[in-house]
Amino acid sequence: MRKTAAAILFVFLCVPALAGAAGPSLAIVFPLEGPAGPTDLQWLGEGIAVSLSGQLRNGELASMDRSDRIRLVESLDLPPGAQLSRGSMIRVGQQAGADYVVMGSYSGSEKSLRVAVRVLEVKTLKLSGEMVANGSLSTLPQMENELAWLILRNNGFGKATSRRQFQERIRKVPNSAYAFYVESLNSPSDTEQIQLLRRAVQAHQDFPEAQFALGRLYFSRKDCATAMPHLLLGQNGTNRQTESDFMRSTCRVEQNEPLDAIEPLTQLAQSSRSFAVLNNLGVAYLRKGDTDQGLKYILEAQTLAPTDATAALNLALIYYVQGNHAASMAVLEPACSAHPKNGMLEFLMGVVLKARNENPRAEEATGEARKLGIKVDRLEAEDPRGWSRVIFSLDDFSQ
Repeated sequence: MRKTAAAILFVFLCVPALAGAAGPSLAIVFPLEGPAGPTDLQWLGEGIAVSLSGQLRNGELASMDRSDRIRLVESLDLPPGAQLSRGSMIRVGQQAGADYVVMGSYSGSEKSLRVAVRVLEVKTLKLSGEMVANGSLSTLPQMENELAWLILRNNGFGKATSRRQFQERIRKVPNSAYAFYVESLNSPSDTEQIQLLRRAVQAHQDFPEAQFALGRLYFSRKDCATAMPHLLLGQNGTNRQTESDFMRSTCRVEQNEPLDAIEPLTQLAQSSRSFAVLNNLGVAYLRKGDTDQGLKYILEAQTLAPTDATAALNLALIYYVQGNHAASMAVLEPACSAHPKNGMLEFLMGVVLKARNENPRAEEATGEARKLGIKVDRLEAEDPRGWSRVIFSLDDFSQ
């Protein structure tokens, strides 16, 4: 129950219109219903919904992201991957505080495709007539644009925009790449998602949404070398700018480029005093050589996660680098007891004990670190500041 309530609350916080604050109206576009059974066109249901959601957004109307829609559906114990009934769509819309729910269907073949949508006003439960676009699969981007235009104009939005101007919103990504991207959205595993997204960007490199999604997956695997090129190509194509900034700046720290990470992390810290941001900003300052600033942020991070092994490691490390061995030991001793299988804590314990001339205990801790798989000789040859660890968690940015 607590998890469900938290999920609903986060959606309310992330979409200003949901909380009833003054701002644009809110629409939720649900996947369109297609013919029963698997077909080569099965990706159209979600694909058209995602495309319409993007094209509907303007100063007057906001449109819920697919990820926010999925979270809201799950929070109501509804199946996120199944076609929802009209009643369930209304329930989701009401829970979200949405003004409009967009639903529809598609039928036909690649040569002759019919796409129809309806708009339901959530407060009055008034359902519009069908808005229809016909054409071949190759003209799907134009069909999507026509439907988005009809939705806006039939509901009193976008009057200041001409039809020709609105055509500039037509999806530029060809179906050959877009289909792989849409299929990746419902893939059961990260590995399969990566395979589909790689095919998408190989088919069309200028695909910010797919590049961002691919970079995010590699980032979640802590593979910054592979993630960064995709994150850079995708940074201007997503409304998840905060998440993008966090991932790129974290990778800058991980790749020992702290100067390029400090400014964006500082900006993030002004709006999100999250453990991950504060920890990574502290590590950036530590690796830069500014231990005073590093200590400030790592101390704050440690207060948010007092039992976290990484927080303890970084705090003990920065005390060690400052020459405050007593403070370092005061952090390490309870941390090693709480995390007996953490090799880095044991390694640092050995280093600090050696600096205190407590050689028998130092050898014992170093031996334990070796048993736990730590490459002691390699680490001892490195700058100790490099022993610090960043946090790759996206929990604060993926909602």
